[in-house]
Amino acid sequence: MTIRKKYRALIITWFVLGIAFIVASTKIHGIFIIALLILFFLLGALSRSLKCPNCGKKVLHNNVKILGIEMKVWTSWIPAECQKCGLVIE
Repeated sequence: MTIRKKYRALIITWFVLGIAFIVASTKIHGIFIIALLILFFLLGALSRSLKCPNCGKKVLHNNVKILGIEMKVWTSWIPAECQKCGLVIE
């Protein structure tokens, strides 16, 4: 499975289970809010662990230039190619 497919699966899982847990917390019991928070942190950790298969750089930790200042930030998108080794990320 490619990095983009893994990331897409994480996002879809977040939306589907997130909506299910929100509905369950309003209709069944408020304890589902805790499950929603656990889901949030678990999928966040999984998405931050996605790495370039060639060099091992985390694909969501990128250099971004804002107002002429270049800084490293965690982004919500996967770039077209790895910023460290130049491998095209599929």
